[in-house]
Amino acid sequence: MFYGRQIFQLCVTTVLTGSALARRADLQEKLVTNGERLTAICTTLARTEDKAVERLAAIGRDVAALQRYRYLDGGPIPISSHIGAVRAASGALLQADGELTVDIRTAAQACAASAAKRGEQDQLNAIRIFHDLAKGIDTGTASPELRLVLQLIDYVWMSIFMRYYQLLHESGASGEADACKEQ
Repeated sequence: MFYGRQIFQLCVTTVLTGSALARRADLQEKLVTNGERLTAICTTLARTEDKAVERLAAIGRDVAALQRYRYLDGGPIPISSHIGAVRAASGALLQADGELTVDIRTAAQACAASAAKRGEQDQLNAIRIFHDLAKGIDTGTASPELRLVLQLIDYVWMSIFMRYYQLLHESGASGEADACKEQ
């Protein structure tokens, strides 16, 4: 009985110490891929029983982790996951922040619009417009909800911009594609 108790105490101490070290190293966050984070963001934003402000606040950790681990390869992430996360966040932003400027409101509405009515290039273009608009926004005076959505849009745009320009090139559209050729 005495030896059994000592062995049990050593095992419990080892498990508790390992758990504390894993928490301190934030190991749980490091074992989640960005694709899983985007799915979690969509799931959180889809909860209709919470207010939009609460839903946006709930995705703060995931958005920060997306930014932190943006250069780690966790495998391919479907474009639809990126677009879906921006669509859900834009919709929540429209519900949460009543003091949006006309430009931001228009960009958010374009991003939040249903995918069934638009093609992939149109959806990516809406994200590009919102991302370009975000460059001129003073994030120091912006609401926390807007800052969070802008961080998400920045991550998503940096992940999908090549697909946007590929579609633009394939469609033979002029404008930005021609400007890229000149540079």
